Amino acid sequence: HVLAKRKGMKLFSAVPYWDVFEQIGNSPDNLTFTTDATLDPSNIIEVVTSPNNPNGHTTSAQYPPSTVAGTVHDFVYNWPHMTAMTRKHAEDVMVFSLSKLTGYSASRVGWALIKDRDLAEDVSGHIFLNGQGAGVEAQYRAVEVLRSIRRSLKTDDDFFASANETFSKRWQQLKAALDPSRFTLQDTVEGPPFAWVRCHGTANCAKDFQAAKIGVGAGSDYGGGGAGDA
Repeated sequence: HVLAKRKGMKLFSAVPYWDVFEQIGNSPDNLTFTTDATLDPSNIIEVVTSPNNPNGHTTSAQYPPSTVAGTVHDFVYNWPHMTAMTRKHAEDVMVFSLSKLTGYSASRVGWALIKDRDLAEDVSGHIFLNGQGAGVEAQYRAVEVLRSIRRSLKTDDDFFASANETFSKRWQQLKAALDPSRFTLQDTVEGPPFAWVRCHGTANCAKDFQAAKIGVGAGSDYGGGGAGDA
């Protein structure tokens, strides 16, 4: 929202994308959401989620960053227990989330690393005016959690090693639970806490899961797939 400084700007994300991006992109008056990678880049703010929700792929910008109004790198799932850490990142804008890293979702703490000082100050002001950000108690808890993770590294209780083991077991359980004649993991990279599933022999994949009391989102909500995806 801070980057959308004039009318006619577009928030772009490649498909499939996190379903909330469309809502975010269409909420301000001077911004609309798009998945069109052929528009005038000067009007584009691109969000790059890597690994991508919902399919776990490692992604990169579709528009050259030097040509757009801004590129936001969503790294909330970019941690060693969810994906292979192949390189260091030093992008202009990078966002992270305590809940995705640790599961402490109730604290509602996230953070951004922003190279441009003026942009960082504008973002800080926007957050303050729209709810004042996370409370001091939540920030304190986040700091203590992050310190605890750091202390655990290379010990018998290494957070990332333990979390990776848990995630691996859950992925094995998921694959074992899906009848391959009815369900396939549609172009999904194992690791993150989500899966892109294709159903076979059904008119509505999401409704079939929901009937079994399993909460899912329809593939169409993520900009890709159809009634057979969830």
